[in-house]
Amino acid sequence: MRISLIFILTLFKLTAIAQVASSIEHVDLMIDRSVYFATEPILFFAEIDGEKSTNCPDLSTVLYTEILDRNGVSIFKKKTLIVDCKSTGILEIPEETITGVYLLRSYTKFQQNLPVNDLETKVIRIINPRQKAQQKAEIPVLTKTEKRAEIQILIDEEKRSLKAIAQDSTHKISAISIVEKGLVIEDWMSPKFTNDKSILNKAIKPVLPETRGIDIRGKLLLKAESNKTFPKLIYAATLGVNRQFHVVEADSQGRFMISFSQISGFQKIYITSNLDAEILVETDFSNDMPSYSWTYDTLYKKQLPNFESGYSNYQIPALFQCKIQSTETEPIALTAPFTNPTEEIFLADFVPLKNMEEVFSEIVPFVAVRKANGKRQITMYDFKTKLSVEEPLVMVDNIPFQNHEQVLAIPYSKVHSIDVFAEPLLISDQLFKGIINIKTEDGLLGGLALPSNCVALDYQTTNALATFTFTDLDKKIAFGNTIQFERIPLPNQEVEIEIPQAIQMLDHDVIVYYRNAFGQLESSIQSITHK
Repeated sequence: MRISLIFILTLFKLTAIAQVASSIEHVDLMIDRSVYFATEPILFFAEIDGEKSTNCPDLSTVLYTEILDRNGVSIFKKKTLIVDCKSTGILEIPEETITGVYLLRSYTKFQQNLPVNDLETKVIRIINPRQKAQQKAEIPVLTKTEKRAEIQILIDEEKRSLKAIAQDSTHKISAISIVEKGLVIEDWMSPKFTNDKSILNKAIKPVLPETRGIDIRGKLLLKAESNKTFPKLIYAATLGVNRQFHVVEADSQGRFMISFSQISGFQKIYITSNLDAEILVETDFSNDMPSYSWTYDTLYKKQLPNFESGYSNYQIPALFQCKIQSTETEPIALTAPFTNPTEEIFLADFVPLKNMEEVFSEIVPFVAVRKANGKRQITMYDFKTKLSVEEPLVMVDNIPFQNHEQVLAIPYSKVHSIDVFAEPLLISDQLFKGIINIKTEDGLLGGLALPSNCVALDYQTTNALATFTFTDLDKKIAFGNTIQFERIPLPNQEVEIEIPQAIQMLDHDVIVYYRNAFGQLESSIQSITHK
């Protein structure tokens, strides 16, 4: 079934969000450098500033980060959790990436209310000697950044130390990066956005921040007018090790939102309904591309020896197996849905039968198969009241099936067990008077085709905060063309770090990252030439 992507309105009015969108959330993104090789990891650190407002819910808890090419195509994207207003993670550059300049941007769900040009964006260069550019490399036209606080760089050759001093006491140094001279250019830090009013004044879609984990939004399009009188229920399930099941009721216009928790990485999520309807799912990453002016790039050709040297340097970690290692907190395993059934029947305990209709008629309590209008229906009754249950929820591996003929066609040999809930059960604020859940041997429907009104999403969920760990060797070579990178745990106006002996024999660029008086992250670059 075709999966459509749509943008839907949420519960907040456009005017209310537009009034606070410009100030409620802001992302400051820092990366270790601006030049990378294909397959290298990009380590990023982001701080999310904002405040709670009576017109806006809690701040977002999910950060979206992606790498875009000049056509707005995302070559890699990732979601990471925001904990204590901070988020860290790793972006793996795909091996097939072509040499060129790319955009790296981070934003929250709520920030999608803003014009795309307001999102935090960095310009990075990716070098792949094995995949030369298929056309002339182009980069954005860049302008000098606004005047920044001067950072004085002092090298003490005797002590083998580097000292960075901010002249303004309100500026706090956060990190220092040292690279070979020419690999970083200050202009790259400040892309020039267009002033096209038609883009800046583009109508925005109000979006709620994600405050409970992974939120999937969509809309139900009914195929039959007569179905409008029935409750519009949406079921969502994940299979595999960490199973979940959610049910929500769509509003009068068919809109819905489902919140998942404690799932990470790529997940297959199944969404279906109790009605004959088409399910539309909203895309979550921003589809909009900032408008740039582009010009021919000659820098790569001029710096080719440096880039080739850096590429050789980058391969050393792979040779010695000392690449950057990271750990991400694994999600806490949740209790499987539909526990403690009224009856749990294991088919291996019984003599094999011909088909599933005999199974329900002969060995499964509280359940029967009846024919109505030439179609078979699975029915059941409450084990306490003995009253018949109208339209029980019938599932296979936690996925609801409205067509019972399809369920009865499951080969007997592929069914492991059957759980029967012959009493009222409350799930996500929805009351079910009876539930039958068939568990297959493989846990993946036993070869049964999905219901016709079911959408299967390859969904990218969040990853927890990443912790980067390095050995002494890694600090020197794992960054590829970065000679040294030091994060300052306690930002200060004056910072002194130890440097390797080799730096005193090379011309290099020193990048000092610092926060200004307004708390905004900025950088200052100074070239050091040895005589």
